[in-house]
Amino acid sequence: MHECWNPLLGLTDAENARAIQAGLDAQQRWLLDLRRQGRAVLDQLEGKNGIGIVMLGRVYQHDPGLNHGIFEEFQKLGYPVLSQTSLPMDAETLEHVFGGDHPLDIEDVWKHSFSTSTSQKVWAAKFVARHPHLIGIEVSNFKCGHDAPAYQLIQTILESAGKPYFSFRDLDENKPAASMRIRIETIDYYLRQLKHGVF
Repeated sequence: MHECWNPLLGLTDAENARAIQAGLDAQQRWLLDLRRQGRAVLDQLEGKNGIGIVMLGRVYQHDPGLNHGIFEEFQKLGYPVLSQTSLPMDAETLEHVFGGDHPLDIEDVWKHSFSTSTSQKVWAAKFVARHPHLIGIEVSNFKCGHDAPAYQLIQTILESAGKPYFSFRDLDENKPAASMRIRIETIDYYLRQLKHGVF
């Protein structure tokens, strides 16, 4: 960065180092605050016996333009939506969710760490599988080649824990609003029945 910006800004090495550290510190504060918010949502769900949704997908799929506002629709229906990044990682939460298992280890199910985003998705699926108030919805654009090897694994992790498996793997520039609406309504109906012990 110093090599790039020095000709324009005349930064010294020390100024550049301070700027980088300030950026890293700000990012860490943001991340900790996001996870605190995630913990607060989990506490609310546990207190009210509610159901929350975790978006299992890549970072760019948080963009409503790419996910077609699917998760906004779920929020309108009353489901808090968490990202993988917002799942709390404090010791108390990890002990509560994973018990004696290694809470950050995914090698028991996934040894192909060629993609950080896919590895994060696998870890989040394990978190969802173990948390009684969370449901995962997997999203993927254009049937993403990097995600494809883990599709069956994500489904297996969730279903092996007795969780339903929902996905929107076919998101692209087209927006089949009617079919998405039907799928969202179907998932909502299932979750409402699940909450009332019908299934």
